[in-house]
Amino acid sequence: MTPKLDKRTKAYRDSVRGVVQEQVPQEEKPRQEVKPNKEKPKKVVSLALSEKQQEAFEAEEKEVLYGGAKGGGKSWFLCVWMFVKAATHRGNKLFFCRKRSVDFTNTTLETWKKAIPANLYRINEQKKKIYIPFSKSVIDFGGLDDPQLVQSMNSAEYAHIGVDQAEEVGRDQYAMLLGTLRHKLPDNQPVTRQIRLTANPAQCWLKDYFLLNPEPGTRYIQALPTDNPELPEDYVDGLRRAFKHRPALLEAYLHGSWDDLSGNDTCIRGTWIEEAKKKKARGTVTKRIVVNDPAITGDQNICFLMEQAGEIFYKADELIIEHKRPLETAALLSSYRKRKNAQLIALDVIGIGQGVYDGLLQLEEQVLAINSSSKPTSQHNQVKYQNLRAQMWWEAAEKFADSKVCLPPDDWELAKQLGVVRFEPTGTGKLLVQDKAEIKKELGNSPDRADAFVMGLYALDYVQPLDHTEYENKTSDKVGYGILVEPQQELYVGAGDDYSGYNL
Repeated sequence: MTPKLDKRTKAYRDSVRGVVQEQVPQEEKPRQEVKPNKEKPKKVVSLALSEKQQEAFEAEEKEVLYGGAKGGGKSWFLCVWMFVKAATHRGNKLFFCRKRSVDFTNTTLETWKKAIPANLYRINEQKKKIYIPFSKSVIDFGGLDDPQLVQSMNSAEYAHIGVDQAEEVGRDQYAMLLGTLRHKLPDNQPVTRQIRLTANPAQCWLKDYFLLNPEPGTRYIQALPTDNPELPEDYVDGLRRAFKHRPALLEAYLHGSWDDLSGNDTCIRGTWIEEAKKKKARGTVTKRIVVNDPAITGDQNICFLMEQAGEIFYKADELIIEHKRPLETAALLSSYRKRKNAQLIALDVIGIGQGVYDGLLQLEEQVLAINSSSKPTSQHNQVKYQNLRAQMWWEAAEKFADSKVCLPPDDWELAKQLGVVRFEPTGTGKLLVQDKAEIKKELGNSPDRADAFVMGLYALDYVQPLDHTEYENKTSDKVGYGILVEPQQELYVGAGDDYSGYNL
Protein backbone atom coordinates (compact mmCIF):
# COMPACT_ATOMS: atom_id res chain seq x y z
CA MET A 1 0.00 0.00 0.00
CA THR A 2 1.57 3.23 -1.15
CA PRO A 3 1.96 5.79 1.66
CA LYS A 4 -0.01 9.00 1.30
CA LEU A 5 2.32 11.73 0.08
CA ASP A 6 2.30 15.48 0.56
CA LYS A 7 1.00 17.52 -2.39
CA ARG A 8 4.21 19.51 -2.55
CA THR A 9 6.25 16.43 -3.39
CA LYS A 10 4.93 15.98 -6.91
CA ALA A 11 8.18 14.60 -8.27
CA TYR A 12 8.48 12.04 -5.53
CA ARG A 13 4.77 11.17 -5.64
CA ASP A 14 4.75 10.58 -9.39
CA SER A 15 7.90 8.49 -9.27
CA VAL A 16 6.90 6.26 -6.38
CA ARG A 17 3.32 5.78 -7.53
CA GLY A 18 4.52 5.05 -11.03
CA VAL A 19 6.78 2.32 -9.75
CA VAL A 20 4.58 0.74 -7.15
CA GLN A 21 1.21 0.98 -8.92
CA GLU A 22 1.86 1.01 -12.66
CA GLN A 23 5.35 -0.03 -13.72
CA VAL A 24 5.66 -3.15 -11.59
CA PRO A 25 4.36 -6.36 -13.20
CA GLN A 26 1.60 -8.01 -11.21
CA GLU A 27 3.75 -10.92 -10.05
CA GLU A 28 6.53 -8.60 -8.85
CA LYS A 29 4.43 -6.18 -6.82
CA PRO A 30 5.25 -6.07 -3.12
CA ARG A 31 2.82 -7.89 -0.92
CA GLN A 32 -0.05 -5.87 0.39
CA GLU A 33 0.31 -5.03 4.06
CA VAL A 34 -1.85 -7.03 6.41
CA LYS A 35 -4.48 -4.83 7.97
CA PRO A 36 -3.60 -4.36 11.62
CA ASN A 37 -6.03 -5.20 14.34
CA LYS A 38 -7.58 -2.58 16.54
CA GLU A 39 -5.05 -3.17 19.31
CA LYS A 40 -2.15 -2.30 16.98
CA PRO A 41 -3.03 0.73 14.85
CA LYS A 42 -1.02 1.11 11.67
CA LYS A 43 1.91 3.53 11.78
CA VAL A 44 1.64 6.20 9.09
CA VAL A 45 4.91 6.65 7.19
CA SER A 46 5.45 10.14 5.79
CA LEU A 47 7.76 10.43 2.79
CA ALA A 48 7.00 14.07 2.15
CA LEU A 49 9.69 16.40 0.86
CA SER A 50 9.90 20.04 1.79
CA GLU A 51 9.88 22.69 -0.93
CA LYS A 52 13.67 23.07 -0.76
CA GLN A 53 14.19 19.29 -0.83
CA GLN A 54 11.87 19.08 -3.83
CA GLU A 55 13.91 21.75 -5.58
CA ALA A 56 17.02 19.66 -5.09
CA PHE A 57 15.11 16.56 -6.15
CA GLU A 58 13.95 18.08 -9.45
CA ALA A 59 17.28 19.72 -10.36
CA GLU A 60 18.41 18.64 -13.83
CA GLU A 61 22.11 19.37 -13.40
CA LYS A 62 24.55 16.47 -13.33
CA GLU A 63 26.22 17.57 -10.07
CA VAL A 64 24.11 19.10 -7.30
CA LEU A 65 25.20 20.02 -3.78
CA TYR A 66 22.35 20.22 -1.28
CA GLY A 67 24.15 21.76 1.64
CA GLY A 68 24.04 24.25 4.44
CA ALA A 69 22.56 24.35 7.89
CA LYS A 70 22.40 21.60 10.47
CA GLY A 71 18.99 20.01 10.72
CA GLY A 72 18.00 20.84 7.13
CA GLY A 73 16.98 17.26 6.33
CA LYS A 74 19.86 16.74 3.90
CA SER A 75 20.46 13.04 4.56
CA TRP A 76 16.73 12.32 4.43
CA PHE A 77 16.51 13.98 1.02
CA LEU A 78 19.46 11.99 -0.28
CA CYS A 79 17.93 8.68 0.82
CA VAL A 80 14.67 9.52 -0.97
CA TRP A 81 16.53 10.60 -4.12
CA MET A 82 18.59 7.41 -4.19
CA PHE A 83 15.52 5.22 -3.74
CA VAL A 84 13.52 6.91 -6.49
CA LYS A 85 16.41 6.69 -8.97
CA ALA A 86 16.72 3.00 -8.18
CA ALA A 87 12.97 2.41 -8.35
CA THR A 88 12.22 4.27 -11.59
CA HIS A 89 15.10 2.87 -13.68
CA ARG A 90 14.93 -0.87 -14.25
CA GLY A 91 18.31 -2.54 -13.87
CA ASN A 92 19.94 0.57 -12.43
CA LYS A 93 23.22 0.47 -10.52
CA LEU A 94 23.86 3.13 -7.88
CA PHE A 95 26.44 3.95 -5.25
CA PHE A 96 25.66 5.52 -1.86
CA CYS A 97 28.59 6.53 0.36
CA ARG A 98 30.29 8.59 3.03
CA LYS A 99 33.96 9.00 3.76
CA ARG A 100 33.96 6.37 6.52
CA SER A 101 32.11 3.05 6.43
CA VAL A 102 31.29 3.17 10.13
CA ASP A 103 29.65 6.58 9.76
CA PHE A 104 27.53 5.40 6.85
CA THR A 105 26.36 2.34 8.76
CA ASN A 106 25.66 4.17 12.01
CA THR A 107 23.95 7.25 10.60
CA THR A 108 23.11 7.37 6.89
CA LEU A 109 21.92 3.77 6.70
CA GLU A 110 19.75 4.33 9.77
CA THR A 111 18.22 7.37 8.07
CA TRP A 112 17.49 5.20 5.01
CA LYS A 113 15.64 2.69 7.19
CA LYS A 114 13.51 5.48 8.63
CA ALA A 115 12.83 7.17 5.30
CA ILE A 116 12.06 4.24 2.98
CA PRO A 117 9.25 1.74 3.71
CA ALA A 118 10.81 -1.63 4.48
CA ASN A 119 8.53 -3.53 2.06
CA LEU A 120 10.10 -1.73 -0.92
CA TYR A 121 13.67 -3.01 -0.59
CA ARG A 122 15.92 -5.74 0.73
CA ILE A 123 19.27 -5.05 2.33
CA ASN A 124 22.38 -7.19 2.72
CA GLU A 125 24.64 -5.40 5.18
CA GLN A 126 27.40 -7.98 4.85
CA LYS A 127 27.69 -7.51 1.08
CA LYS A 128 26.83 -3.81 1.48
CA LYS A 129 24.04 -3.87 -1.08
CA ILE A 130 20.44 -2.66 -1.15
CA TYR A 131 18.15 -4.46 -3.59
CA ILE A 132 15.00 -2.97 -5.09
CA PRO A 133 13.23 -6.18 -6.20
CA PHE A 134 10.49 -4.74 -8.44
CA SER A 135 12.95 -2.69 -10.53
CA LYS A 136 15.85 -5.16 -10.32
CA SER A 137 18.14 -2.30 -9.29
CA VAL A 138 21.08 -2.51 -6.88
CA ILE A 139 22.55 0.17 -4.62
CA ASP A 140 26.11 -0.46 -3.47
CA PHE A 141 26.95 1.39 -0.26
CA GLY A 142 29.88 1.95 2.07
CA GLY A 143 32.76 4.22 2.93
CA LEU A 144 35.63 5.57 0.88
CA ASP A 145 38.00 4.37 3.60
CA ASP A 146 37.39 0.75 2.54
CA PRO A 147 40.47 -0.34 0.50
CA GLN A 148 38.59 -3.12 -1.31
CA LEU A 149 35.78 -0.78 -2.28
CA VAL A 150 38.19 1.87 -3.53
CA GLN A 151 40.05 -0.76 -5.56
CA SER A 152 36.80 -1.94 -7.13
CA MET A 153 36.08 1.63 -8.26
CA ASN A 154 38.52 1.20 -11.16
CA SER A 155 36.01 -1.06 -12.91
CA ALA A 156 32.74 0.05 -11.25
CA GLU A 157 29.97 1.62 -13.31
CA TYR A 158 27.04 3.55 -11.87
CA ALA A 159 24.27 5.76 -13.21
CA HIS A 160 23.55 7.60 -9.96
CA ILE A 161 25.71 8.37 -6.93
CA GLY A 162 24.83 9.88 -3.56
CA VAL A 163 27.54 11.30 -1.26
CA ASP A 164 26.47 12.14 2.28
CA GLN A 165 28.51 14.64 4.36
CA ALA A 166 30.67 15.46 1.34
CA GLU A 167 32.73 18.03 3.26
CA GLU A 168 34.65 15.04 4.62
CA VAL A 169 35.48 13.72 1.14
CA GLY A 170 38.62 14.85 -0.67
CA ARG A 171 38.68 16.39 -4.15
CA ASP A 172 40.54 13.40 -5.62
CA GLN A 173 38.03 10.98 -4.13
CA TYR A 174 35.21 12.95 -5.71
CA ALA A 175 36.95 12.85 -9.09
CA MET A 176 37.21 9.08 -8.74
CA LEU A 177 33.44 8.88 -8.12
CA LEU A 178 32.68 11.01 -11.17
CA GLY A 179 34.72 8.59 -13.24
CA THR A 180 32.31 5.77 -12.42
CA LEU A 181 29.23 7.55 -13.82
CA ARG A 182 29.08 5.43 -16.97
CA HIS A 183 26.51 2.68 -16.33
CA LYS A 184 24.17 1.90 -19.24
CA LEU A 185 20.68 0.71 -18.44
CA PRO A 186 19.45 -2.51 -20.07
CA ASP A 187 17.36 -2.34 -23.26
CA ASN A 188 18.89 1.06 -24.06
CA GLN A 189 16.70 2.85 -21.56
CA PRO A 190 17.41 6.59 -21.52
CA VAL A 191 19.05 7.84 -18.33
CA THR A 192 20.57 11.10 -17.12
CA ARG A 193 23.59 10.17 -15.03
CA GLN A 194 23.76 12.31 -11.91
CA ILE A 195 25.52 12.71 -8.58
CA ARG A 196 24.02 14.35 -5.49
CA LEU A 197 25.98 15.55 -2.48
CA THR A 198 25.00 16.80 0.97
CA ALA A 199 27.33 18.81 3.18
CA ASN A 200 27.62 21.16 6.13
CA PRO A 201 29.44 24.46 5.48
CA ALA A 202 33.21 24.00 5.72
CA GLN A 203 36.42 25.47 4.39
CA CYS A 204 36.94 22.84 1.71
CA TRP A 205 36.95 22.36 -2.05
CA LEU A 206 33.13 22.24 -2.18
CA LYS A 207 32.89 25.98 -1.53
CA ASP A 208 34.99 26.87 -4.57
CA TYR A 209 33.58 24.12 -6.79
CA PHE A 210 29.87 24.71 -6.19
CA LEU A 211 29.55 28.24 -4.78
CA LEU A 212 32.38 30.52 -5.89
CA ASN A 213 33.33 29.16 -9.31
CA PRO A 214 30.57 26.80 -10.44
CA GLU A 215 30.92 25.24 -13.88
CA PRO A 216 28.06 24.35 -16.23
CA GLY A 217 26.29 21.24 -15.01
CA THR A 218 26.79 22.05 -11.31
CA ARG A 219 24.37 23.63 -8.85
CA TYR A 220 24.22 24.54 -5.17
CA ILE A 221 20.93 24.49 -3.25
CA GLN A 222 20.92 25.81 0.29
CA ALA A 223 19.40 23.82 3.15
CA LEU A 224 17.96 25.48 6.27
CA PRO A 225 16.49 24.15 9.52
CA THR A 226 13.20 25.82 8.61
CA ASP A 227 13.00 23.41 5.66
CA ASN A 228 12.65 20.47 8.05
CA PRO A 229 9.25 20.29 9.76
CA GLU A 230 10.35 17.28 11.82
CA LEU A 231 12.79 19.26 14.01
CA PRO A 232 11.87 19.97 17.67
CA GLU A 233 10.43 23.41 18.31
CA ASP A 234 13.38 24.44 20.48
CA TYR A 235 16.05 23.26 18.00
CA VAL A 236 16.97 26.71 16.70
CA ASP A 237 17.08 28.25 20.18
CA GLY A 238 19.32 25.39 21.27
CA LEU A 239 21.73 26.11 18.43
CA ARG A 240 21.89 29.78 19.38
CA ARG A 241 22.75 28.91 22.97
CA ALA A 242 25.30 26.27 22.05
CA PHE A 243 27.21 28.47 19.57
CA LYS A 244 26.73 31.88 21.17
CA HIS A 245 30.52 32.36 21.34
CA ARG A 246 31.06 31.29 17.74
CA PRO A 247 28.95 33.59 15.55
CA ALA A 248 30.44 32.38 12.27
CA LEU A 249 29.68 28.76 13.12
CA LEU A 250 26.19 29.79 14.21
CA GLU A 251 25.66 31.40 10.81
CA ALA A 252 26.87 28.19 9.16
CA TYR A 253 24.74 25.86 11.26
CA LEU A 254 21.63 28.03 11.48
CA HIS A 255 21.57 29.84 8.15
CA GLY A 256 23.80 27.61 6.04
CA SER A 257 26.39 30.34 5.54
CA TRP A 258 29.68 29.33 3.92
CA ASP A 259 31.23 32.75 4.55
CA ASP A 260 34.00 33.67 7.01
CA LEU A 261 34.60 30.11 8.19
CA SER A 262 38.39 30.28 8.08
CA GLY A 263 39.79 29.59 11.51
CA ASN A 264 36.42 28.99 13.09
CA ASP A 265 37.17 25.31 13.51
CA THR A 266 39.90 26.42 15.93
CA CYS A 267 39.05 25.24 19.43
CA ILE A 268 40.22 28.39 21.24
CA ARG A 269 40.18 31.57 19.17
CA GLY A 270 43.15 33.90 19.08
CA THR A 271 41.18 36.89 20.37
CA TRP A 272 40.18 34.90 23.47
CA ILE A 273 43.83 33.98 24.11
CA GLU A 274 44.96 37.61 23.81
CA GLU A 275 42.26 38.71 26.23
CA ALA A 276 43.30 35.99 28.70
CA LYS A 277 46.91 37.24 28.60
CA LYS A 278 45.73 40.69 29.73
CA LYS A 279 43.61 39.39 32.59
CA LYS A 280 44.86 39.32 36.20
CA ALA A 281 43.90 36.73 38.78
CA ARG A 282 42.56 38.28 41.98
CA GLY A 283 40.88 37.09 45.14
CA THR A 284 41.24 34.14 47.50
CA VAL A 285 42.32 30.83 46.03
CA THR A 286 39.54 28.30 46.54
CA LYS A 287 40.86 25.44 44.41
CA ARG A 288 44.39 24.18 43.80
CA ILE A 289 45.48 21.07 41.92
CA VAL A 290 48.53 19.56 40.25
CA VAL A 291 48.06 18.35 36.67
CA ASN A 292 50.50 16.20 34.76
CA ASP A 293 50.60 14.96 31.18
CA PRO A 294 53.35 12.31 31.30
CA ALA A 295 55.38 12.03 28.14
CA ILE A 296 57.77 9.62 26.51
CA THR A 297 61.25 10.63 25.43
CA GLY A 298 61.13 13.50 22.96
CA ASP A 299 58.13 15.31 24.44
CA GLN A 300 57.98 17.53 27.49
CA ASN A 301 56.75 15.98 30.72
CA ILE A 302 54.70 18.95 31.90
CA CYS A 303 53.37 19.47 35.39
CA PHE A 304 51.25 22.55 36.14
CA LEU A 305 49.96 23.92 39.42
CA MET A 306 46.47 25.14 38.53
CA GLU A 307 44.32 27.38 40.71
CA GLN A 308 40.92 28.99 40.76
CA ALA A 309 40.25 32.30 42.48
CA GLY A 310 36.66 33.47 42.23
CA GLU A 311 35.64 32.61 38.67
CA ILE A 312 39.15 32.93 37.23
CA PHE A 313 41.19 29.84 36.26
CA TYR A 314 44.96 30.10 35.81
CA LYS A 315 48.36 28.45 35.98
CA ALA A 316 50.15 29.38 39.21
CA ASP A 317 53.39 27.41 38.78
CA GLU A 318 54.97 24.73 36.66
CA LEU A 319 57.36 21.84 36.92
CA ILE A 320 59.17 20.29 33.96
CA ILE A 321 60.17 16.74 34.79
CA GLU A 322 63.06 15.12 32.99
CA HIS A 323 62.24 11.71 31.60
CA LYS A 324 62.22 9.23 34.44
CA ARG A 325 60.71 5.89 35.20
CA PRO A 326 57.00 5.99 36.12
CA LEU A 327 57.56 5.37 39.85
CA GLU A 328 60.13 8.16 40.02
CA THR A 329 57.72 10.53 38.29
CA ALA A 330 55.01 9.51 40.75
CA ALA A 331 57.27 10.33 43.72
CA LEU A 332 58.16 13.73 42.26
CA LEU A 333 54.49 14.56 41.67
CA SER A 334 53.55 13.53 45.21
CA SER A 335 56.33 15.70 46.63
CA TYR A 336 55.32 18.65 44.45
CA ARG A 337 51.65 18.38 45.44
CA LYS A 338 52.47 18.34 49.15
CA ARG A 339 54.89 21.21 48.87
CA LYS A 340 52.29 23.30 47.02
CA ASN A 341 49.39 22.21 49.26
CA ALA A 342 47.28 21.12 46.31
CA GLN A 343 44.07 19.17 46.78
CA LEU A 344 44.77 16.38 44.28
CA ILE A 345 46.76 15.31 41.25
CA ALA A 346 45.06 15.16 37.85
CA LEU A 347 46.86 12.75 35.55
CA ASP A 348 46.60 11.61 31.93
CA VAL A 349 46.65 7.82 32.33
CA ILE A 350 47.06 6.91 28.66
CA GLY A 351 50.30 5.07 27.86
CA ILE A 352 53.13 5.78 30.30
CA GLY A 353 50.66 7.61 32.53
CA GLN A 354 49.20 4.31 33.74
CA GLY A 355 52.49 3.42 35.42
CA VAL A 356 52.64 6.86 37.06
CA TYR A 357 49.06 6.40 38.24
CA ASP A 358 49.88 3.05 39.86
CA GLY A 359 52.83 4.66 41.64
CA LEU A 360 50.66 7.48 42.99
CA LEU A 361 48.17 4.98 44.32
CA GLN A 362 50.99 3.22 46.18
CA LEU A 363 51.85 6.57 47.72
CA GLU A 364 48.20 6.90 48.77
CA GLU A 365 47.72 10.06 46.72
CA GLN A 366 44.30 11.29 45.69
CA VAL A 367 44.35 11.13 41.89
CA LEU A 368 41.88 12.18 39.20
CA ALA A 369 42.68 9.75 36.39
CA ILE A 370 41.91 11.22 32.95
CA ASN A 371 41.63 9.00 29.87
CA SER A 372 41.03 11.46 27.07
CA SER A 373 39.93 8.75 24.62
CA SER A 374 37.17 7.50 26.92
CA LYS A 375 33.50 8.48 26.77
CA PRO A 376 32.65 12.06 27.74
CA THR A 377 31.48 12.59 31.30
CA SER A 378 28.68 14.92 30.20
CA GLN A 379 26.90 15.95 27.02
CA HIS A 380 25.76 19.38 25.92
CA ASN A 381 22.14 19.70 24.75
CA GLN A 382 23.22 20.72 21.24
CA VAL A 383 26.92 19.79 21.15
CA LYS A 384 27.80 16.10 21.23
CA TYR A 385 31.35 15.04 22.03
CA GLN A 386 33.12 12.14 20.36
CA ASN A 387 35.24 11.52 23.45
CA LEU A 388 36.42 13.10 26.71
CA ARG A 389 39.20 15.01 24.94
CA ALA A 390 36.66 16.83 22.78
CA GLN A 391 34.60 17.64 25.88
CA MET A 392 37.63 19.06 27.72
CA TRP A 393 38.62 21.30 24.81
CA TRP A 394 35.06 22.52 24.22
CA GLU A 395 34.56 23.34 27.90
CA ALA A 396 37.96 25.05 27.99
CA ALA A 397 36.94 27.15 24.99
CA GLU A 398 33.76 28.20 26.78
CA LYS A 399 35.82 29.36 29.79
CA PHE A 400 38.05 31.41 27.47
CA ALA A 401 35.03 32.88 25.69
CA ASP A 402 33.45 33.84 29.02
CA SER A 403 36.69 35.61 30.13
CA LYS A 404 37.27 33.16 32.96
CA VAL A 405 40.87 32.25 32.08
CA CYS A 406 44.09 34.08 32.90
CA LEU A 407 47.25 33.24 30.92
CA PRO A 408 50.85 34.21 31.69
CA PRO A 409 51.67 37.00 29.20
CA ASP A 410 55.21 35.68 28.69
CA ASP A 411 54.31 32.02 28.07
CA TRP A 412 54.34 32.29 24.29
CA GLU A 413 54.57 28.56 23.74
CA LEU A 414 51.44 27.83 25.77
CA ALA A 415 49.51 30.53 23.89
CA LYS A 416 50.69 29.21 20.53
CA GLN A 417 49.74 25.63 21.35
CA LEU A 418 46.32 26.61 22.66
CA GLY A 419 45.55 28.51 19.47
CA VAL A 420 46.52 25.87 16.94
CA VAL A 421 44.30 22.93 17.95
CA ARG A 422 41.17 22.48 15.84
CA PHE A 423 37.90 20.61 15.92
CA GLU A 424 37.37 18.10 13.13
CA PRO A 425 34.16 16.74 11.56
CA THR A 426 33.30 13.12 12.28
CA GLY A 427 30.29 12.53 10.10
CA THR A 428 28.30 11.60 13.18
CA GLY A 429 27.54 15.15 14.26
CA LYS A 430 29.88 14.80 17.22
CA LEU A 431 32.85 17.04 17.99
CA LEU A 432 36.30 15.54 17.61
CA VAL A 433 39.57 17.30 18.38
CA GLN A 434 42.34 17.17 15.81
CA ASP A 435 44.62 14.16 16.16
CA LYS A 436 47.71 14.85 18.24
CA ALA A 437 50.01 13.53 15.51
CA GLU A 438 48.59 16.08 13.05
CA ILE A 439 49.03 18.89 15.57
CA LYS A 440 52.63 17.80 16.08
CA LYS A 441 53.28 18.06 12.32
CA GLU A 442 51.91 21.59 12.25
CA LEU A 443 53.67 22.80 15.40
CA GLY A 444 56.90 20.88 14.99
CA ASN A 445 56.45 19.55 18.52
CA SER A 446 53.74 17.97 20.65
CA PRO A 447 51.17 20.35 22.25
CA ASP A 448 52.10 19.13 25.76
CA ARG A 449 51.64 22.49 27.48
CA ALA A 450 48.21 23.07 25.95
CA ASP A 451 47.04 19.54 26.79
CA ALA A 452 48.15 19.90 30.41
CA PHE A 453 46.47 23.31 30.73
CA VAL A 454 43.18 22.11 29.27
CA MET A 455 43.23 19.05 31.55
CA GLY A 456 43.81 21.39 34.48
CA LEU A 457 40.77 23.51 33.58
CA TYR A 458 38.71 20.33 33.38
CA ALA A 459 40.02 18.94 36.68
CA LEU A 460 39.37 22.17 38.60
CA ASP A 461 35.68 21.73 37.89
CA TYR A 462 35.77 18.42 39.76
CA VAL A 463 37.36 19.81 42.93
CA GLN A 464 35.21 21.05 45.79
CA PRO A 465 36.09 24.60 46.90
CA LEU A 466 37.84 24.93 50.26
CA ASP A 467 36.14 27.12 52.84
CA HIS A 468 38.29 29.77 54.59
CA THR A 469 39.02 27.75 57.75
CA GLU A 470 39.83 24.59 55.82
CA TYR A 471 42.04 26.55 53.44
CA GLU A 472 44.04 28.04 56.33
CA ASN A 473 44.49 24.60 57.86
CA LYS A 474 45.65 23.20 54.54
CA THR A 475 48.20 25.93 53.95
CA SER A 476 49.56 26.76 57.44
CA ASP A 477 51.64 23.65 58.11
CA LYS A 478 54.30 22.64 55.60
CA VAL A 479 56.32 20.34 57.86
CA GLY A 480 57.21 17.07 56.16
CA TYR A 481 56.08 18.13 52.70
CA GLY A 482 59.42 17.52 51.01
CA ILE A 483 60.63 21.06 50.31
CA LEU A 484 63.38 21.30 47.71
CA VAL A 485 66.80 21.68 49.38
CA GLU A 486 67.99 24.24 46.85
CA PRO A 487 64.84 25.89 45.46
CA GLN A 488 65.10 27.52 42.06
CA GLN A 489 62.93 30.24 40.59
CA GLU A 490 62.28 28.05 37.56
CA LEU A 491 62.21 24.44 38.69
CA TYR A 492 63.62 21.85 36.32
CA VAL A 493 63.78 18.53 38.13
CA GLY A 494 66.86 16.56 37.14
CA ALA A 495 68.71 13.49 38.35
CA GLY A 496 70.76 15.49 40.87
CA ASP A 497 67.88 17.16 42.69
CA ASP A 498 67.27 16.06 46.29
CA TYR A 499 63.91 16.12 47.99
CA SER A 500 64.15 15.92 51.79
CA GLY A 501 62.63 12.73 53.11
CA TYR A 502 62.22 11.09 49.70
CA ASN A 503 65.84 10.08 48.98
CA LEU A 504 65.48 10.50 45.22
